[in-house]
Amino acid sequence: MLDAGPDRRDRAPPVRRRVHPGRAGPLLHRIGWSVQVPSRKATQRDEEKIAAWRDEQWPVVKRRRRTWAPGSVSRTRPARG
Repeated sequence: MLDAGPDRRDRAPPVRRRVHPGRAGPLLHRIGWSVQVPSRKATQRDEEKIAAWRDEQWPVVKRRRRTWAPGSVSRTRPARG
């Protein structure tokens, strides 16, 4: 929900409208906001550590599935084994 206006007791309550998710982005941009995208990188970000992790750990995480392990074609009901 989007709030339109300040919430003060001496004025009318804010107007609340439901907005379709596909239309929320353009409405937010119209008032100068963004859709959950950071405007800058974190100051604590260490590019060297990120590169080292990407080179050492990411291949382990992204490793292919074992072909000898029991499998199933169903996405909702995995095989037992």
